[in-house]
Amino acid sequence: MATPNANPSNQLKKPQPAAQPSSGEQLDELRYMHQIYQNQYASIASEISTRLDALKNFQNTQQTLENIDTIVNKNLLLGLGGGAYAGGAITNQKSVVVNVGGGFLVEKDIASAKGYVAKAVDNTTNAINQLTKNRRELERALLEIAYRIEELSH
Repeated sequence: MATPNANPSNQLKKPQPAAQPSSGEQLDELRYMHQIYQNQYASIASEISTRLDALKNFQNTQQTLENIDTIVNKNLLLGLGGGAYAGGAITNQKSVVVNVGGGFLVEKDIASAKGYVAKAVDNTTNAINQLTKNRRELERALLEIAYRIEELSH
């Protein structure tokens, strides 16, 4: 006569502990994570550099707009893009054309242009600060992973 426990479908199964990965598998996983974090770090560093260049341009534009009345009707080199310049003069000190993104240019009066550029400076500065914070977090994670790799390697 069979006992109730003899039928496998009636038995309670104890949860088995998850198999611990070997130190070699842990090491491979940590090295993989380290590489991913290094790639993210490089990407963030590149983005910070790009944003710093943009910030410098915005700040230069801000300074020019603040002093536009001092350069009206004076001979200037005007940037054409791609490192090319042409001689010219600013004859209209009431408005400027502003790149608002996506290839769109909008004519704005000087006060509106100053406000737009000031907002761009603030937004770019905030983005740089957030990216810098993310970079510091990645630095900490990279150090922690490097320490764990060192531990497992010895």
